[in-house]
Amino acid sequence: MTNIHTNLNSVMDLIIDTKIEQYEQTINEKLSQLERKLLTAHTNPNNEILQQKEVFELLGIGRRRLKNWVDRGLKEIRIDNRVYYRYSELMNFIENSKP
Repeated sequence: MTNIHTNLNSVMDLIIDTKIEQYEQTINEKLSQLERKLLTAHTNPNNEILQQKEVFELLGIGRRRLKNWVDRGLKEIRIDNRVYYRYSELMNFIENSKP
C-alpha cells in the first residue's frame, strides 16, 4: 500500500510540474507577443485617440485587463456610450505600471 501511495505521489508531482512548465511557457509567449506589438507599434506624435477596440487589437488584451488598467489609473475618454484612450497615455501607463 505504501509503495502505491509513493508511486501515486510521484505521478501527481510529475503532472503538477508539467502543468506549471506549460503555464510558464504560455505566459512567456504572451509577454513576448505583447513586447513585439509594443515595439512595432507606431509612435504617435499627434496624441491620437484610440477606440477601445483598437486598444484590444493593438495590444492583444481583453476587456478585463483594460478595465483593470483603468482601475489602476489609466485615463479613459467617454463620449456617449463609447470609450476612447489617448495613445500617449496608454503607452505611458504600460511603461510605468508595475506587473
